[in-house]
Formats: sequence, C-alpha cells, structure tokens
Amino acid sequence: MDAISGIADCTADQDQADETAGQLFTGTCTNEAGWTSGDELTVKLDKTAPRAALTTSGDAGANGWFIDNVTVNTNGSDGISDPVSCTGVQTQTSETTGQAFNGSCTNDAGLTKGATPVTVKLDKTAPSATLTPSGTQGDNGWYINDVTVTASGSDDISSPVKCDQPKTLANDTEATVVTGSCTNEAGLTKAAGSLTIKLDKSNPSANLSVSAGTLGADDWYINDVTVSTSGADNVSDPTVCSADQFQTTDTTGQAFQGTCTNNAGRSQEATPLTVKRDASPPTAALAVITGELGANGWYTSNVVVGASGNDDQSVVSCTADVHLTADTKGTIVTGSCTNEAGLKTEAAPLNIKIDKTRPSAQLNVTAGTSGSAGWYTSDVTVSTSGADSISGPVTCTATQSLATESTGTTFNGFCTNGAGLATDASALVVKLDKTAPSAALAVTGGTTGANGWYISNVTVSTSGADTISSPVECVAAQTFSGDSAGTGVNGSCTNEAGLVGHADPLTLKIDKTAPVVTIVNLAASYQIGSVPSPTCTTTDATSDVATQATPTIPILSGVGDYTVTCGGASDRAGNVGSATATLRSIYRYDGFLQPINDTAHQVGDTNTSIFKAGSTVPVKFQLKRSDGTIITPTSAPVWVTPLKGSATTASVDEAIYSLNATGGGFYRADGQQWIYNWSTKGLASGYYYRIGVKLDDGETHYVIIGLR
Repeated sequence: MDAISGIADCTADQDQADETAGQLFTGTCTNEAGWTSGDELTVKLDKTAPRAALTTSGDAGANGWFIDNVTVNTNGSDGISDPVSCTGVQTQTSETTGQAFNGSCTNDAGLTKGATPVTVKLDKTAPSATLTPSGTQGDNGWYINDVTVTASGSDDISSPVKCDQPKTLANDTEATVVTGSCTNEAGLTKAAGSLTIKLDKSNPSANLSVSAGTLGADDWYINDVTVSTSGADNVSDPTVCSADQFQTTDTTGQAFQGTCTNNAGRSQEATPLTVKRDASPPTAALAVITGELGANGWYTSNVVVGASGNDDQSVVSCTADVHLTADTKGTIVTGSCTNEAGLKTEAAPLNIKIDKTRPSAQLNVTAGTSGSAGWYTSDVTVSTSGADSISGPVTCTATQSLATESTGTTFNGFCTNGAGLATDASALVVKLDKTAPSAALAVTGGTTGANGWYISNVTVSTSGADTISSPVECVAAQTFSGDSAGTGVNGSCTNEAGLVGHADPLTLKIDKTAPVVTIVNLAASYQIGSVPSPTCTTTDATSDVATQATPTIPILSGVGDYTVTCGGASDRAGNVGSATATLRSIYRYDGFLQPINDTAHQVGDTNTSIFKAGSTVPVKFQLKRSDGTIITPTSAPVWVTPLKGSATTASVDEAIYSLNATGGGFYRADGQQWIYNWSTKGLASGYYYRIGVKLDDGETHYVIIGLR
C-alpha cells in the first residue's frame, strides 16, 4: 500500500503445490509516484505423514516364537519435515501365546502415522519328554523280537510338540542305549531319559556231533560212538545243551536228538544226527565179465574184469571194472571190495592175455624183373608173409607163381597168429608182359617234291602198339627243317611195362631252297634301239640243277628302265627259281657339236675350245638312237649352269659370235639339233668353265671351254 500516491502495480500471486522443506518467494509493488519496494517469504510444505514401523528384538525360536524376554521398538522417518517422534520402547517378559503391540510416529509438520501392529509369542520353557519300549520279553531282561522305542511329550504354551521318530532295534544286541527328545513349536528341545535295550531274536546254535569213535567211509563208524550236543549264542550266553549219548552196536542208522537254550530263554533243536556202525570187512573176488576167448588162453577182444563182494551190514563197493583195450602178452589185474564203512578186502589177482589185432599179411613179388607202371617183364614169384608182435608165431599161405603174359592176374593169401586171428592179405594183381611193342616211323607232315625229295619242313612221327601192356608211348614227333641230301631218322615206342621197340630207320632228303639264278653279261644302260645280250647261270647246292634258266630280253623303244628276266630254272627236288635285273635305256649322245671341241667324244681334235670373253657361244648337240637316227626327247633338255674352273692363259682359237642369247633354263630345238646361245657377258675371262646339258633319260653331259 502507499498512503500518499497509491499503488500502481504489484507482483502477481504465486502458488506452492509440491512438498518442500523451504521454498523462497519474492515480490514487489510500485506506487503511482514510481517508487518500488519488495519483500521475501519462505514457505515449508509437507502433505504426507511420516513412515512408522514396529521392530522386535530378543532370542528368536522357531515358527515366529521367542524363547526369552522381547523388546518392541517403534521407528519412523520423514523425507520432508524431520525430526520424527515415535511411541516409546515396549517389553514382553511373561510367556504368552500371542500379545499384540501398537505404535505411531509424528513428523515436524504434525502429521501422525500408525505402525502396523505386531503380535509377540513367548515360550521360555522346554516341553516334557519320555521314552517307552515295546516288544516281546524273554528271560533275564532280554527281548526276543524287534523292539520299538517311542518318544512322547507335551507343552502348555507352544503346542504341538514334535518328538523323535520311533526307533526300531532289529539286530541282536547285548546292550544298546537308546535316546530321544521332544521339541515344542517355539523350538525348545527336551531330552528324554535314555533306555538300555538287550535284544536276542536268534536261537542259539545247536549241533550234534560224534565226539568219540573211529570214522570209516561214507559216514560209517567202525567202533563204539559217543554223540555230544553243543551250542553257543554270540549275544545271550551262557547256553545249556543235552547230555552225551552212546551207540555200541552195529546199525544201518540210529537217529540222535539234542537241544540248546540261551540266556534269553530261546531254545534250538539240533539237526538230528544218524549214526551208522559196521565193524566187519566184506568178501572180494575178480572175474572176466566180457571178452571173446580165442586160442591158447588168449582173448581176441576188449576184456572187462570186474570185482564183486558182499557184506551183511553195509553196502559193498568194489573197485571199478578194469577195461583192457590194448593188446598184451600178460597183464596182471587186481581189485578189491570196500564196504560202506570203508573196510576193504583185496581179491585174488588175474593174468589176462589179449590180442585183438589180426596179424599183418602181405603179398609181395619175391622174384621177377620189374618194368614200368607196376608191370613185370619176366616170370614172377608171389610170396605171402606176415607178423604179429603179440601172439606169434604166424602161419601164411604157400608161395605162388606166374609165367604167362597177363594184363592182370589176382593173387590172394592169408596169415594166422597164435591167438587164432587170421588176416587176408590185400589181393595182389600182377601184370606180366615179356614182349616189346611194335614201332614204325612215318612222314606225317611235309610237301613232297620230285625224285623222293621234300621241299618243306618234314615231320616224322613214330607209332606202335602192344596187345598186352597198353597204352604205348612213342617218341615225340620229330621236325626236320634244314636242307640235307640224306638225314637218318630213328624212333622207338615203349609199352606200359617199360619194354622198348625200335622202328626201322628212315632216310630223309630235304631241299627247301630254290635253285640260284644269276644274270650275267648285262650292262647298266643301253642306247635306244640296241639289243642287250645277257646270259643266265643256274646252280643248286643240295639236289643239283634239273633245268637251266633262260633269259627274256626287252625291246628298248624309248628311254627309261627295262627288266630282264631269267626264268624256267628247277632243281631235282622240284624247286623252281628265277632272277630279274633292271637296265636303263638312254639316248645315243655323240658330244657337243662345233664350234665346241668335245674332247671326250670327238676324235682327232683334242684341244679345248677358247672363246672370246663377252661373246655369245652357240652350244649344240643331237640326240640319236643306237643306229644313228635322230630322236626327239619327251622333255626339253635342261641347261646346266656354268661352273668356273681353273685359270687359263691359252689364246682364243674359236670364232667370235654375236648371236641373240637364249633366255631361260632349257635348250631349244633347231631342226635336228638342240641349241643354247650362251651369253658370256659379265663372266671373268682367263678361266675355264664347265657347261652341260641334263637329259630326260637321267644322263647329264659336260664339256670344258675357256674364256679369254
């Protein structure tokens, strides 16, 4: 406000909605005169009551119980308007099944909050506890079956009470201390007074035994017997048993009874004991039970000797039957009988002779020449022999013989030993062949020529036969391949008995080679139109020549190769032979024509032609038949490029020609001659040059000229 000029304007109203421990507000006012004045205000705002909680302290038991005095505290706080004041400390000292406690807290702003109530349960006294046994009682404080000890108890405050589980004693014991306890709901435990339990569920042992008397076999006694009852108990001793009992007479079985009782009062009947008594030995004798009796007291099969006996009181058991399976010249057999009480009597021994094995028996050839494959080749003697290592001597069939040839004669025989056993010897088949087989040679392969000759490889085979000891094996086929005027061949055949038959020898004449034909007096080349005059010669190294070869001569009508044949030759074996040869038909060439001196062909003018260097040299020649007539070649003659030779100082001796030079590499025809105008321009003078012509008959001809 302003008392003089009045208020013109003030700060607008301000609000505080959020809780705060202190918010500063400022504001101003301006009067009509323009003067401004301001002020401050702190605002504290708490709209929420404080937090409040009850807490307990003391010895905690189980299940939310306390087992000693309890203190209850009220606690609180406030995030805005501290400090907070709460209800004072409370206590619970007397036992209770549930006492409720309340409390509250107030903040500085004056807001109050009540804590959630707490109920306190207090039991400071343990429950009662007692052990109670149950089971069947025997004597002297013992139990004689399973004992169950049960713990029980109670509590006036914190029920229910839980006690230890019942304990069952199932094993025998001389003294087992049993304990137990009970616990109330507050967790306090009380131990019950212990119990000592004695338990014997088992009867004592009880046994009947012979305490005096000599034990024989199979539980038999052989004199007076004392039977005692004994027993024990490893839990409730001492044990008391029946008095001793006696057996003084022979019996096949007297039953004895007995009992033992332990300290717990349990009794046990002993297993009855049967006593057998026998004091007299049995009778005993040996006899052959089975066996085939042969001769001279021998047995010829397996022998079984048995012992037998008798006893008035107990069963008699004799030694096992003796089985004699091996041949023997004499085996002493003993035996005995024993009664069930173990008393034994030896029987009188027996001597047993056994020969189950028949003697050996063999048939053998004792005389005769042995051949092959079991054959004999001379008269044969057959003997029977045998032996017996047990019951000798042995008697055998008499000697037998064979003198007639036979493909197989069967002999039989046997031998008998001293025990009377006979053995047939294996039959012996004797094959006798005293005659060698036939044998013959024959040509079985080869080409027959003339005059008893063969003109190819020859195979000679040997064959034969035998009417007794077949098959017959002959030497292998023989092959002859070399030429020979006479080769002797031998062969033989052997029968199965091994006898050899020799074939008559055979002579072979073999000439596989044709006669040799040679052409003679034949030059390598001839001029066209000439007639060659070759001759033929014929030779043969083995069977000699039968027909000489004759020549066939060709007509030389042109240049080229021609064939001369010598044919019609034959040897005595029939082989034919021929020969051919090639000759060449060429032009008759008489040399280069003038103005060139051809020193190789012209007679009487042997000087080499010397031409002027740079001039044109006419090179000319003619081609003729052998009779001198002109012939025209199929192909134009070829100019051979000149070849410079050695130097020369000779003077020019030939005319100087200024002809048109021939171009190209061939001679040209000029009437009945061929010409090549050779320009020597540019060639060096003072040298010899070789020039030439190559013809279509294969010949090349040269001539030497000089240039100066």
